[in-house]
Amino acid sequence: MPKPIYPMSRVGGCPRAIVAEMLGNEVVPALEFMDIAAREGNRHEQFIAEDLRGEGWTVGPPGRCEPCDRNGFHVELDFPAFKLVGHYDRMAWHDVYGQHVTEFKALGRFRATKLFKAFATSSFRVQFQQYAVQASLYMAATKLPLLYVVKNRDTGRLDWGLTSIPEYSLTELQELVSKIELARLKGKPPVCRHNPGDFERTICPVRYMCSEGPSAVPMLVSKTVIEIAAEYREAHVQLAHATSVLDPLRAQLLDLHKTTGQRVLAAPGFKSTLVQPDPRTTYPKGKLEKSFTAEELKGVAEVAQGKEYVKVDLEEE
Repeated sequence: MPKPIYPMSRVGGCPRAIVAEMLGNEVVPALEFMDIAAREGNRHEQFIAEDLRGEGWTVGPPGRCEPCDRNGFHVELDFPAFKLVGHYDRMAWHDVYGQHVTEFKALGRFRATKLFKAFATSSFRVQFQQYAVQASLYMAATKLPLLYVVKNRDTGRLDWGLTSIPEYSLTELQELVSKIELARLKGKPPVCRHNPGDFERTICPVRYMCSEGPSAVPMLVSKTVIEIAAEYREAHVQLAHATSVLDPLRAQLLDLHKTTGQRVLAAPGFKSTLVQPDPRTTYPKGKLEKSFTAEELKGVAEVAQGKEYVKVDLEEE
């Protein structure tokens, strides 16, 4: 019997999804925005290589594994009960730091910031276990230190860091995958590692298996919601950029109004008017309650019904 083969890029992820797929359960097609993100990540690899050369690195060419029909350089780790197969991005050399195997990640603003912050601190294996396992496996397979590069697709910022000590030892990695293999042999996918509502559940290829019971993902977490969320995040990034540009320009206009003494400044298709705020009178509730009884205040109170609104939380660390 041939050994089961596990991909290095996935064994650090949810074991339920991995085992379910290994057992032949149906895989749900990837959501469109995930396919787009994957394509954009591949396109940014060349940008990353160019940026690294500007930082003093000599970056090798990209690899192509024809047997696996995918990009990258093929590596394997063979264990008694299973085999791990992966594809690292490139090799890189530096006059000071020497030779390194590389891992490139091109992500949106918030996730890129969170990922590199985690890599640079002690929370990499906690917050990004799948990525930490993948990086450790590449280091184990090549026996080289790692150059970890994160490019922010929204801002163009490039962060890179080095490590010669993998987050997971070879023993830990073998134990981790052995548990997955044992669950496969038993024919029963383990419990999902993620909580209801987690992003990982919304993109899981076997997410329908977690759709029942008290820990189910709410049915409102649909493709439509995910698409809106992706568009909202992109619009939020554009708004933040626009605000960072417009605020200094408004300050310059205010200064120009004051220095020239002109209330109106005009240019073709543009007019800026200096508006003087009217005085505002307020009645602090605390002071009113000290001067009037509750019954007196009740007689003049006006109750306005607030409007419904949506509160959106974006992860930003």
